[in-house]
Amino acid sequence: MDNVDTLLDAKTLGQRLRLSRRQIYRLMNEKKIPAPLRIGGVWRWPESQIADWLAAGAPSRNENLWAEIAPFVTVDKC
Repeated sequence: MDNVDTLLDAKTLGQRLRLSRRQIYRLMNEKKIPAPLRIGGVWRWPESQIADWLAAGAPSRNENLWAEIAPFVTVDKC
């Protein structure tokens, strides 16, 4: 059971990031924080995922997606 990850609700995540709960949901909707899990009607973020995101400089999910697909995209020059 060493791999148990703490799940953070919006209030707790907001306290850790010094943001309001409303700001957390706004960032979630704008895809600027890691995607949460929905458990029992409540959004939760794995603590390790947030730590990794902060260590990476807090990139938006769109930047993360681009980093994953960029090597496979070719651009035709006109």
